[in-house]
Amino acid sequence: MVFQFLGETFLLTATAAVVSLFFSSWLIRLFSDFIPRGVSFGLFNSPVLIGSAILLVLVLTLLSGFYPALVLSRFKPVSVLKNQILPGNDKTSLRKYLTVFQFAIAQVFIIATVLVGKQIHYLMTKDMGFKTEAIAYLRTPYNEPSIDKRIRLLEKLKTDPHIQDVVLGGNPPASRSTFSSSVVYRNEENEVQASLQWLYGGIDYRRLYGIPLLAGRDILNDTIKEYVINETYMKLLGFKEPIEAIGKSLILEGEAYPIVGVMKDFYQRSLRTTIKPMALVGDWDRNEYSQFNTIHFSIGGNKTSDLTSDIALVENAWKSVYPNYDFDPRFIDDTVSRFYEQERKTSALLKWATGLTILISCLGLLGLVIHTTERRTKEIGIRKVLGATLAQLNLLLCKEFLVLVGIAFAIAAPIAWWGLDYWLQGFAHKTVLSWWVFFLGGITMLFIALAIISIRTIAAANADPVKSLRTE
Repeated sequence: MVFQFLGETFLLTATAAVVSLFFSSWLIRLFSDFIPRGVSFGLFNSPVLIGSAILLVLVLTLLSGFYPALVLSRFKPVSVLKNQILPGNDKTSLRKYLTVFQFAIAQVFIIATVLVGKQIHYLMTKDMGFKTEAIAYLRTPYNEPSIDKRIRLLEKLKTDPHIQDVVLGGNPPASRSTFSSSVVYRNEENEVQASLQWLYGGIDYRRLYGIPLLAGRDILNDTIKEYVINETYMKLLGFKEPIEAIGKSLILEGEAYPIVGVMKDFYQRSLRTTIKPMALVGDWDRNEYSQFNTIHFSIGGNKTSDLTSDIALVENAWKSVYPNYDFDPRFIDDTVSRFYEQERKTSALLKWATGLTILISCLGLLGLVIHTTERRTKEIGIRKVLGATLAQLNLLLCKEFLVLVGIAFAIAAPIAWWGLDYWLQGFAHKTVLSWWVFFLGGITMLFIALAIISIRTIAAANADPVKSLRTE
């Protein structure tokens, strides 16, 4: 009989495996953005993968079928024929432990989904410290190093009334690219040597991006060798107030150049990282190689125009200067958004995993509810005869299962807190683990469980007590 039950379980598992093969082809396409390149349905032709799949079916058959087969094979024929196969005491049932385990996992996923969504919202709405809306930039071709063409394109865009501001510079304030050098500051007491990141921009670069100037002034022209440093570097040098840094000199490759301004800190990359020491400088080496290879511009000078038509006008100017190169404008808010592509993928996968986990948990809970209500059929009938209302019966039956959900939450909450706190440590700037995240996760699972439980318990409570009390 054990082999018969295991055989039935094997057929069920094998059928599920065949069905999963058809689903996997669709899921690979659906999750193409989340999986490494080169992963395709063709991998199922691999002998190793085929062997692993067969082994998985066998292992699942044993894990899922052996215990039920062992239990069912021990039933007494007389009890089975009298429909008395359900034990009277089920307090230590394996079913309850499995239900608690399933719901604990489900609640961990729900809490994680809420917290990850909260962190992504924090990242996307956090003020970067500079203007990001309605600003775009164009990188000029690297194999067209002529500064004259870049200036010509700059002048064309300046004459367009739809372009509010336009400047020539290097990378935008926030980008994945970095340029840095070791710079030395000396005073009478000590010497500070640090890696200083360069932000290349012209006279109006800071104004275009709305980066506040705390003290001093901007550089006088595009090629003069002066520094406008950020607050982080100012503090690293030992100054408490921005005005104290003005006029001091920094030594680069044996040459000293003055600090003429201090700008407010802004986030140079994603909020996973801290703000680094930075200086806004001009195009110092223009005669050899110009670092001003990007046109930055803001749209909105004419309120009657729209974004599409404005970009089309910029494209016309681009084609007149670089007719053989593709027009590829990039918006600053999109650049910032791409910093958190991995977090958005994590959130999407968590939503799928949470939905699947909740479904499996609810199926397990429904099985336990069916088992319990069938075991207590006569008790329900007696209580109805004695005058118990539908609400009282539903509360009586739900109470036991809601306790299991509560135990699952008590197990899941500290696990979720530990895991999410560890995940948040990867961000230099992060949201907080608010109490309402755990409350929302717990109350969501509670309502889902209550709905599943009530479907069966109300049906059992509405049953005719005469049929439930009938004896064979």
